[in-house]
Amino acid sequence: VKGHPWLLNIRWEMMQHERSLDRVIATHFNVEVPSEEEERSGRRRLDFFCLGDSGAGVVVELKRPGDLVGSTELRQLEDYVYYLRSWNEQSTGNQVQRSRIEGCFVYGRLKPEATQLRDRLTRDGIDVVPWTQLLETAERTHRDFLEIVKSRAPQDDPRIVALSDLDRQDED
Repeated sequence: VKGHPWLLNIRWEMMQHERSLDRVIATHFNVEVPSEEEERSGRRRLDFFCLGDSGAGVVVELKRPGDLVGSTELRQLEDYVYYLRSWNEQSTGNQVQRSRIEGCFVYGRLKPEATQLRDRLTRDGIDVVPWTQLLETAERTHRDFLEIVKSRAPQDDPRIVALSDLDRQDED
């Protein structure tokens, strides 16, 4: 997902992983941040990573699709986001300062006791979405975009022909 952040949100196409924000969180919450080599090898995985565009930093927490999560997991992301928001407001002249800090929590199943917290976090700029919703949104968004591209391109363009061929294969 880190290599294809547009799967989480189409706005994140050009974002880069911000290790400096990882380190801020890691230092404050006393968690270990793996080196870039350890991350590439997949030996250790961060529970969070930060993405940013010119105006936003986003703390993303991904849980396995089958996992049942509750308030404890949601509060962990809430703590990260609120801490970074406070840190961001106090930073002056820092190259990682953002105009806003957001959060995104993706889960498989949510305990009933956590629904009120989920709703409050959503109102406060922290998206809390199940994997199924995330995948449906990504598929729909990209399908709609491809339909627009196909309608505007010459029908004999080999790339459009290849897309049409893929559509027919999917129908079979």
